[in-house]
Amino acid sequence: MQDCSKIVQKFSGQEDKAFFAIFDGHGGKECASYCQQNFDKVLCSFLCQTFFKINKSIHLTFQKISSDFLSSCSKENVGATATIIFIFIEYNCLSKASERILCCANVGDSKAFLVNKSKTLTQITTDHTCNNEAEVQRIKHAKGRIFNGRVYGILNLTRTIGDKEMKNYGVSCVPDVKKIILGIT
Repeated sequence: MQDCSKIVQKFSGQEDKAFFAIFDGHGGKECASYCQQNFDKVLCSFLCQTFFKINKSIHLTFQKISSDFLSSCSKENVGATATIIFIFIEYNCLSKASERILCCANVGDSKAFLVNKSKTLTQITTDHTCNNEAEVQRIKHAKGRIFNGRVYGILNLTRTIGDKEMKNYGVSCVPDVKKIILGIT
């Protein structure tokens, strides 16, 4: 298995914040391990720099992690999917209440589901594969090609961390981000 996970119950030492992640490596475990060791630290840094602009911080984190990994790895075809969950409390000035927020971001095909009280599952991630027509069109728009059900006949994933060679064919590290209000605290 080339999977790595990370759980930080008191993100940045704060009891009202938590971080959960799964990184599924391919071509070796190096990228998944790199993400496991660094993702939460880089996210924390960007949250401070952006004054807790969550979407911006997440996008910057995915970009920096992928870029830093690519700089440190000599292998061309090593990468990982990444699915992160960040839970925090945010004050809503319109409702004048504090809300518990779940923010989910992902690249690749590692899935996350929200389970409600009646045990109904709702997928909160987007599958970034060659089976997703929007992703196929994005790859083609980026001048990439898909054949044999894979980007350039090599990789089924259309968004990943790492994968140096595949960045030339439209594979991106830009995550899909969803923000879900879990309830009022």
